[in-house]
Amino acid sequence: MRCLNPKLILVGALVLLGSTGCSNLKEGSSSEPFMHHKIGIAALKAGENEKAAKNFKFAIDEYTQEHGENHEGVAISYNNLGTATNRKGDYANAVVYFKKALAIDIKRLGKEHKTIAIYYNNLGSAYARQKKFKEALVYLNKALVINLKHLGSKHVYVSSLYRNIAYIYFQQKSYKKAIANLEISLDIDRAHYGEKHEIVGKKYHDLGLAWHKRKKYDKALGYYNKALPIQISSLGTHLDVAQTYGNIGSIYFRKRQFSKAVDFYKKSLEVETKARGVGHIKLVRRHNSIALSYRRLNDYDRAAVYYERALAIEIKKYGNEHRIVAARYSLLGTTYHYKKDFSRAIVYYEKSLAIDQKNKTKRKSRNLALQYSNMGKAYRGKGNNTLALANFRRALNLRLRDLGKDHPKTKKTIKRISLLEKKPAK
Repeated sequence: MRCLNPKLILVGALVLLGSTGCSNLKEGSSSEPFMHHKIGIAALKAGENEKAAKNFKFAIDEYTQEHGENHEGVAISYNNLGTATNRKGDYANAVVYFKKALAIDIKRLGKEHKTIAIYYNNLGSAYARQKKFKEALVYLNKALVINLKHLGSKHVYVSSLYRNIAYIYFQQKSYKKAIANLEISLDIDRAHYGEKHEIVGKKYHDLGLAWHKRKKYDKALGYYNKALPIQISSLGTHLDVAQTYGNIGSIYFRKRQFSKAVDFYKKSLEVETKARGVGHIKLVRRHNSIALSYRRLNDYDRAAVYYERALAIEIKKYGNEHRIVAARYSLLGTTYHYKKDFSRAIVYYEKSLAIDQKNKTKRKSRNLALQYSNMGKAYRGKGNNTLALANFRRALNLRLRDLGKDHPKTKKTIKRISLLEKKPAK
């Protein structure tokens, strides 16, 4: 049975921002290729990318047989096949399909049609996913030029392109250019959505992050503080809120305002715990940040509490003998070392050492040297020069073998041994 004016959906893969572009085009005489196209679209929406790709390939073959290789249905199906392929992570082949769609529609529609902008954007996306940022910028800027002509400079789709271009500059560490594009995007979004919309909050956050990367901490704080109330109001308990709290904490840490850093890191941890659940592995970084801030405040007991919480999560995730657990034991050791609780420091160093001795990693020898050196310093702190010397000599043997006699760490270890050898044994 023939369909009455069914519509093809052109899927735009604005994957950097999560937006979509579409153009409704009418199907011709046969419904068979359209049905494969329709199944493909449904599969895409359901996240079934393999099924989507299979059906778009069928649609391409059928449209080509019935209408020739330059039919609009062929172009649309190539674009949507590119989208499915892009979502599968096969970015190189996605580029191939997007370019086939582009070539067909440039012939049909001309170089400045609004549909061409969708293909350019999709190509920019696929190149960005491959970290080919120069190529991505070329295509995104082409998309921007066309959309400015058709939509004007105040359209939200234009805003999304400015944001995607900013993303590319951010990845290239061209933060000034990222900021310039984000500011244009922000102006459009504020005019369209209003000051308190979550998209505006996201732009404030992104601008804060760009200034953060430029180490302009007061500028970054200004934008984070604008983003935060919008995010709290529009998102509630959300990972974006946790991220902004964490970023503010990071700035105060950089400014050496460690008490304020702790406050914001704790707020970040609270929100992220509610969002992810207690014991999630990604909470470790929040515990780390709090612990390190407490160490800077010389509050080693509180630092140890948060390192212990991180350790419990890591043991549950990785098991008792993972190198990450060994590193955590080492951090706990140095924390108690700074507190001059050398006995407890040695307990943790020994736990770290025991794991490192079993693990076969590229850094095994250097990790062992580090733990022997740490134990040497801890025994020296306790006044046990005999055990201190024994551990420093073990560290020296490894460092001579791995680093050579002229390496600063080797020289420092030799100096420690020399000084201890001049003291009477205890």
